[in-house]
Amino acid sequence: MKNICLSLYSAFFLHFVLFSQNIVINEVFYDPAGSDGGYEWIELYNAGDEAINMFGWKIQKAGAEFESAYLFELLAPTIHPGEYLLIGEEFVPDADITTDLGFQNGGSSTDGIRLVSSDD
Repeated sequence: MKNICLSLYSAFFLHFVLFSQNIVINEVFYDPAGSDGGYEWIELYNAGDEAINMFGWKIQKAGAEFESAYLFELLAPTIHPGEYLLIGEEFVPDADITTDLGFQNGGSSTDGIRLVSSDD
């Protein structure tokens, strides 16, 4: 009985971990020509074969190091297999989510971003 429970737990846990790794940051546009206010964006991609509900996932940014606060939290979108989710500022056409990203464009600190799943 113990082996069956452990096997079921392991199968569920491994499936969940692999499942969450199918969402990737596909592309980032952080420094458009001219004034970049309102034109920066992040594109997420579902490389898996199942739809993933992004509720509770977060985007975190960094200058010299990652901030403890999140840039923003995704509240409801689902990304279907092979589909993209575009997160952009106010002037990004066809953005699925609009928010202020405010990336740095040089200087002594470079920006980094990371996607944090809801279970982290």
